[in-house]
This record gives sequence, C-alpha cells and structure tokens, in this order.
Amino acid sequence: MRDHVHFYLNGVSHTLHGEEAFMQLADWLRYKKGLTGTKIVCAEGDCGACTVLVSRLVNKKMTAYQSINSCISFMYLLDRCHIITVEGLAEGEKLHPAQQAMIECNGAQCGYCTPGFVCALAGLADEAKSGKQLNDKHVKNALTGNLCRCTGYDDIIKAGMSMDLSQVTKLTERYHHDHIEKELLKLSDSGVTLESAHKKAFLPGNLLQAIQAPAMKVTSGATDLGVLSNKGKLKVDQTMSLNNVGSMYEIREEKDFVLIGA
Repeated sequence: MRDHVHFYLNGVSHTLHGEEAFMQLADWLRYKKGLTGTKIVCAEGDCGACTVLVSRLVNKKMTAYQSINSCISFMYLLDRCHIITVEGLAEGEKLHPAQQAMIECNGAQCGYCTPGFVCALAGLADEAKSGKQLNDKHVKNALTGNLCRCTGYDDIIKAGMSMDLSQVTKLTERYHHDHIEKELLKLSDSGVTLESAHKKAFLPGNLLQAIQAPAMKVTSGATDLGVLSNKGKLKVDQTMSLNNVGSMYEIREEKDFVLIGA
C-alpha cells in the first residue's frame, strides 16, 4: 500500500504526501509551483479558466489528453497521471499552434480566460488527425466547458478553425508518453492511503478493495464534492477515489445486459 500520489507535470515527475495531496490542483499549481497561467475564477468548474490537460494510466495504457477543471480536482485524484498546463504547451520559443492562432485571430481581450481556451484547443489539436480541417462544430464541442465574458466567441472559434494541424507535434510525442507510461506502470497497484491531520483518502487498486473499504464518500471527478468543498458547504474529510480501479472504465456487452463500470 502506497502512502503517496505520484504523477507527472509538464514532463517532470512529482510525488506528494500529506496536506499537499489534499489541495485543489489549481491551488497547488499556482501557490506551490508558481504556474499562474492557470486561473481561478468561479471555483465551481463552470467557467473553464482553470482548464488543464490530463492523461491517465488506465489498464496499463495512458489515455488521450482530456481537458479538466483544475479548480475542483483534488491532488489525490491525479495519481498516475500526466498533467499539462498552459506553460507546458510551447516548445521553447515556438508557440503551440493553439497559442499562435489565438494571437493571429485576436482571440483574447482581458485575457483571464485565455489560458483555459488555449488548453482546450490544444487538446482538440492533439486529438485531431494531422491535415484534418477543423470546422466550427469541432471547435465548439471542444470549448463546451469554457466561457468568455468580454471578447465574444467568434474570434476564438476562428482561432480554433485556423490551427494548422500539420504543425502540431502531438503531446504524446513531445512528452515521451512511452517513458511516462513505463515509469507509472512501476507503481504498485495495491492501493493508496493518504492521511493528513483529520483528512484521509483511499485509492483502491481494484474493485474488491473498494467494496471492502469502510464507508466513505466516493468520488471520481469531484464535480460535486470539489464544488461543495470550495464553497465551504462540506468538509471532505474521508473520501475514496475510484480513479485507479481499471474495471470502472470498462463498458462491456454481455449476453443479456450491458455492464457499465462507472
């Protein structure tokens, strides 16, 4: 049983124990790592200013990058993940095509929401096939969780459609996903127990461990518990995260029914 969470941030390995493992990801990025490109506005997972990209080890393979709201995601939920923030998108002095397109299309005014839009667009570019022409539907779907209150969406959508996908180096290639995958596979999947002051989090390694665990609040994405915690409506003292249980990601068709892990 591990007593810490292990993950990668912009290609660099990190291990967290104790109180830091219970922080919100956005707070940890800003106050512990100085990565202030991640903004906190609503603290409810609604506006998307805090958007980052996350790939997770599931059933021995790293998933595609997905955008998440870092303001409501506890650090212990990021065990065996690779997190990419807006600071991790450029290659040296060369901007990511999502960043370059936002500049060329004047897709930012006050700029507060811009990093979140850029991360979401970078996720779209990473997922799309090279040479594919993006249309407004592709871009709007990718930006469903992002809000802009001052610029208006036209220029941002134009920026998304104008991204040159032939110039996109996939994040999986840039950050040597195979290496990260191998390193995370070395971690024991026997489960993780984290404790700090009056807080406790348990990440079972399989479904049996989850079933046998004592009664706790169960969370996965924390879209509910994260908000309640941020707004002071609930003290999340003891939780169980199902993120490391591989079978919870499976959708399987049996003879007479469909089994949905989640």
